[in-house]
Amino acid sequence: MIIPPAPSNLHPSLTIFLPTRNESSNIQRKIDEVLGMDYPKEKLSILIIDSESTDKTSEIAKNHLNKSTSQVKWEVVSINTIGKSPAVNHALSLIETDFFVMMDADAICNPISLKLLMDWFEDDKIGAVCGMHQTKPENNDFQYRSRFNITRLGESYFDSTPIFEGSICAFRIKSLLGQGIREDINADDSQLAMLSRSNGFKSVMDSRVQFYEENKTISRTRRLRRAQGIIRTLYANKRLLFGKGRYSSIMANTMYFHTFFPWILISSLMLMASSSLAIYTTSKDPSLQELAPFLVMALMLVSGIMRSIIDGCLILLEAQIKLLTGNTLNKWNPERD
Repeated sequence: MIIPPAPSNLHPSLTIFLPTRNESSNIQRKIDEVLGMDYPKEKLSILIIDSESTDKTSEIAKNHLNKSTSQVKWEVVSINTIGKSPAVNHALSLIETDFFVMMDADAICNPISLKLLMDWFEDDKIGAVCGMHQTKPENNDFQYRSRFNITRLGESYFDSTPIFEGSICAFRIKSLLGQGIREDINADDSQLAMLSRSNGFKSVMDSRVQFYEENKTISRTRRLRRAQGIIRTLYANKRLLFGKGRYSSIMANTMYFHTFFPWILISSLMLMASSSLAIYTTSKDPSLQELAPFLVMALMLVSGIMRSIIDGCLILLEAQIKLLTGNTLNKWNPERD
């Protein structure tokens, strides 16, 4: 796995960018979390871009920041477009520091996170760094997250990871070369990571920068929206399949497992199930009749990992079918209890 950099004395001026929409239940806690980060306060500034909130998120944020005794500079901006990607592009037009960290309001991060992220940028080749999502075994995405983290850390070791965690990620402004992201395909975090890599910088995950989310259950709609965003982002960056050395191989592998593999796996399972059914209904051998359905059930239930893989493939398959039928889920609507 990738080896984290040694602690450094790099403490550049840093913008903390919080894209928000209907975050009234989280914004005060998140502001307090940022203000409590172990980082020189005179080097920090907070930029909140609120996207058409209907719960007074921006007013709550302004009031809370006004009451703060911290000397951290801040700005709260409201835009009339619903979407995290438009908020990202608007933020890029306002950020004046050489580095920025994007954080989700509902993510819970460690106080040392900013220092750990900034350590990476001692290396001029690093353009982007993201944290790692930690979940508990009882969460419905635990198996997926565990595999995801191992894969992304491995990709970071060999070159860069295409798929980022937007809940906390840092970027070198120079690595984006003044470019923005597409606002119609979501996956803004991964778009920025791929943009940075396409411009010659590396994009990596740091296992030490861990974050948590309070919600234990991720809705199917949210998973489908994320899947569509990743699939569309990979397709939009298909040029990276060529001419980028190891990264092109990583991109090819990522595209395969997000687009072709779900069709292959689900089709194979359906074929196996139909074959077993045929054996069960036509065979005169009682042992085969008993064995056929058992084999199918054993394959699907043999382990949590297999069930997780099948579930993930079904999400990716449904996401692609919705895209092919013109049903895009690109409306940003954070889920709140």
